Amino acid sequence: MITRKNNSSEKISSRMRN
Repeated sequence: MITRKNNSSEKISSRMRN
């Protein structure tokens, strides 16, 4: 459950970082 939210956060973080 927490992994799913983490995955979403990581994808958004990657986009904001780029």
